[in-house]
Amino acid sequence: ILGPRALGQKRMNLNFRGDTYLMSERYTDMTKVIFLTLFYADIYPAGFFFAALTLFIHYWSDKFRLFYQWGPGPLIGPRISRLSRTYFFSACLVAFSVMMAYRFAGFTFDNACFDGVVSPSYVGTFNATDGAGDPVMITIDETSHQYFFCLMDMMRYTSPHVYPPIPRFQPKGKEWMTSDQERAAKFLGWGSVGVTALVVLVYFHGIVFSFLKKIFFTTYQPLGRVSDEDFSELKERQAYIPSVQHGNFNYPLLACPTDGLNTSLIGWHDPLHDYNFHNLIYDIPGLEELNEHKRIFSIVEYYPPTASDE
Repeated sequence: ILGPRALGQKRMNLNFRGDTYLMSERYTDMTKVIFLTLFYADIYPAGFFFAALTLFIHYWSDKFRLFYQWGPGPLIGPRISRLSRTYFFSACLVAFSVMMAYRFAGFTFDNACFDGVVSPSYVGTFNATDGAGDPVMITIDETSHQYFFCLMDMMRYTSPHVYPPIPRFQPKGKEWMTSDQERAAKFLGWGSVGVTALVVLVYFHGIVFSFLKKIFFTTYQPLGRVSDEDFSELKERQAYIPSVQHGNFNYPLLACPTDGLNTSLIGWHDPLHDYNFHNLIYDIPGLEELNEHKRIFSIVEYYPPTASDE
């Protein structure tokens, strides 16, 4: 919208450069949604639908911006996605299984265990005061039930700590689980142990085993295929040239001397100015001579192939 209406060629070019984006930020947003959904899945199952809708919107909005708004990003390869799938999503599954086991075992979380019918000494009508200070009357009859305090949240057990949260770890005399709840708690508790053990094996293979494999075995595998075409014969070629990217400039600012350098290796060309116009060395008078005696900027050398090399 703003590009065709810019007052100059430079400003118009800046409007067409595209916005910058961080792949780490996109993965953080996605994994945050997945982790929160799995962490609270047992108490809020509708979160799966909201998470699916959120990821659907993220996918199409990011796809639109990737095609029409964002500028070119760095070539980082699939390593981030592999790390995310292998380690972070595995940790999400552990959180999902463990939290579901603890919360299902601790249901109903009211910390009130049934103790039979109320004692006859409590039967009658009594005057009491509520939290607001107002008087109330409480009537207890012979059919009322009596309860006592029992901690149902096994995650809060400290002496000893309890894992997995299965029925046999209920305090003696303070059992609260029903028969159906006990069967489900056993299945979820030992299931969480299996998931945790599997994830530990995945971590061990990805970290420890891979580290030992690199020490004792050759792990390098070349990518691509061998070609008879030399690099110097390529029509489009680019080398690493030290430079600085800035949002107010159409081209990168070079941070090295370009004398004797094949300019085709720089990777871009300004039709209006030479490369010295974009070089930081010539921004300050005398800096070029100072760089010859005391190196301030990087050095880039170019050695063209000779007949003997071919």
